[in-house]
Amino acid sequence: MTIYSGNCHCGLVKFTITLPGSIYDHNVASCNCSHCTRNGSLLIYFPTKEIKYYSGEADLKGYSASFGTKEVEHMFCPQCGSSTGWKCIEPGRIDDLPFEAVNVRMLNNIDVEKLKLEPLDGLTELGGEYELGKWYEKIQEKAEKEV
Repeated sequence: MTIYSGNCHCGLVKFTITLPGSIYDHNVASCNCSHCTRNGSLLIYFPTKEIKYYSGEADLKGYSASFGTKEVEHMFCPQCGSSTGWKCIEPGRIDDLPFEAVNVRMLNNIDVEKLKLEPLDGLTELGGEYELGKWYEKIQEKAEKEV
């Protein structure tokens, strides 16, 4: 297991994530949906239990615009606006989702050029209103490949 530290631009939000092996061995989603494109997000999915916040977790703000269904909250720092990743919301709907995502650009000392970027056509697959099953199946497949 490898521990990676990360933070937002201003340093209010500080955290670590733990991944099996090197981050360079994992696929990182390069999504073309409107949200990821505007924020420059490159997302890595991992079990929720593998993130530990050292500061700023309670300060994080969320934008629940997940393409009309509002199942995912895109998290950002209230001071600097850095998009840190996403987590699940709407209790009872997808509580069993065993992972969340961190924007790899928030991690320290990561060479983005060396990452295994996996194109995700969120513009087509997730754009507009969509059914939970389609979105959930796609993300579930991705998580299972990573394990």
